[in-house]
Amino acid sequence: MKYLILVLEVVFLHSCQGGSNVEPPEQNLTPAEHREALIQQNVERLRFEREMLEAYSDSSGLDWTRTGTGLQYYIYENGEGAKIEEEDIIEMDYTLTLLDGFPVSSSAESGPFMMRVNKDNDAVLGMHEATLLLHKGDSAAILIPSHLAWGIAGDMDKIPPITPVLYHVRIHD
Repeated sequence: MKYLILVLEVVFLHSCQGGSNVEPPEQNLTPAEHREALIQQNVERLRFEREMLEAYSDSSGLDWTRTGTGLQYYIYENGEGAKIEEEDIIEMDYTLTLLDGFPVSSSAESGPFMMRVNKDNDAVLGMHEATLLLHKGDSAAILIPSHLAWGIAGDMDKIPPITPVLYHVRIHD
């Protein structure tokens, strides 16, 4: 329990800061040195986010499945419907939060979300990837790294830059 609280505190601090404590590169560098410093910053940010996601999933007590892109998902209720395929139009109930539990949005507020898989620009890339791993009727938790969510810009409202997000979804039959 103490470990979970520590993980949540780290996640909260990260989400408030919008990233790790990586210092900007010095201003009097050659272009090549500046480029290398920026690359190193990004490597550190990715490492920090990967460690944060691993700590979150390890502390959750769930048996997450990880994909090659870093997306993680856990199906907590198997549906009876067909496997979701590219270009399917699906409807889902969802709750979107930051890893510290901060609520971002939900279908309880806005109504069910409808999307055309791999064709709809209203959904983040991670949702397209995740839905292709599910069946109609499934209920799942989906942990999406920042590069598959809102990336370096955030959503300009509730999701800070470079922040992973957590969806809980129920795909309608």
